[in-house]
Amino acid sequence: MFTDSSGKGWGRWKDILLDPDLEIGPVVPPSKKASKTEKTEDEPYEWVLYTDGSRKGGDNVAYWGYILKQEEKECFRQRDKTQGSAQAGEVTAVLEGLLEMEKRKIKRARVITDNYYCAQALKEDLAIWEENRFEGAKGKTVAHQDLWKKIAELRLNMELDVVHQRAHVKEGTHWRGNDEVDRFAQQR
Repeated sequence: MFTDSSGKGWGRWKDILLDPDLEIGPVVPPSKKASKTEKTEDEPYEWVLYTDGSRKGGDNVAYWGYILKQEEKECFRQRDKTQGSAQAGEVTAVLEGLLEMEKRKIKRARVITDNYYCAQALKEDLAIWEENRFEGAKGKTVAHQDLWKKIAELRLNMELDVVHQRAHVKEGTHWRGNDEVDRFAQQR
């Protein structure tokens, strides 16, 4: 029988801890909004939108850009700047890319971003923010809510598969496109 330093027995814990078939891992909370069937990153999409934003220096100007590709061939790219943080640039890139998709009547696409905040928001958080009238968990207004509200409206008519691609690494399925949009967005 297992005992701790005080000599007390562990009882049923011994069976649980020594069970080779038991998998103990992080708890994954269920999404508050039912998600569509999970897609794999390898499933081909006709349209892919690469987005990026950045900010350098203390001038409160964020740069953003996106590249829209159809079957790996570039169709359109755009970049500009906006007031605010790097996050503001990232969210603006997503919004502007989705606006271009709407103009082209694109209904289904994969969105690639190296920004975890944007990826998580598009995958889960945006639905929660909408339910909570864009108020965050701590009762504060969600940052960039004006942009997120427009994104929420646009995505109602689109099927988006969102992929978070790690930044500045040459690994993963989409690193080349992510690297390309990163260099494009940072051109001044």
